[in-house]
Amino acid sequence: MTGFPGFPKEAIAFLRDLKANNEKPWFEANKPRYEEALKAPAKHFAAYMEGELARLSGRAMGSKIFRIHRDVRFSKDKTPYKPFVHMLWRPLEPHPDGPAFYFGLEVDRAIVGAGVFGFDTGRLDAYRHRVAGPQGAALPAMIARLEKKGVRFRDPPLKRVPRGFEADHPRAALLKRKGLAGFYHLGEPFLACEPSIAKDCVKALKPFLPLYEWLSDAA
Repeated sequence: MTGFPGFPKEAIAFLRDLKANNEKPWFEANKPRYEEALKAPAKHFAAYMEGELARLSGRAMGSKIFRIHRDVRFSKDKTPYKPFVHMLWRPLEPHPDGPAFYFGLEVDRAIVGAGVFGFDTGRLDAYRHRVAGPQGAALPAMIARLEKKGVRFRDPPLKRVPRGFEADHPRAALLKRKGLAGFYHLGEPFLACEPSIAKDCVKALKPFLPLYEWLSDAA
């Protein structure tokens, strides 16, 4: 596949207009604009990055672009569309539900990240036992190095250490997690309009590799 030239500037303009006019009649009237300026370039970028991230990780990658339609059933935000595009890349095998690399283009920023948003029940149990065991000793230092580079992790959702683990375990904060993913602010959104965006993403994701590998081994 030929190189990715960058998102058109119209993609950012569309997202900003969508945020200001987040309703079905407006979206339907502007759907051709969405298809050309955002959806098609996003597909091109996702496909191109499969190869780039395969070279980075040593694993064949598949991509997923999240739908722009919002699921409002369980959300406080009842607007019908997401004024951003998010996508991820995961290995095709052996663990297609393992850790992923992420990219987001939003109205005010471009972001990348890596990890697992939320473990399923079986993998959550495996993750916690691995954190509590000898393999978990290296994890805090990995996270600290990423945070030093500007990567952000959400606070653990649980207030207490899960049952079956010592309340004062030295890695209690990690045991309180249901997922483990970090995100890095690449810069303002028009950075994604540059031909260097794929290269910039790979460079920003490279420091995530130790964490990505640790999570891959835990999958």
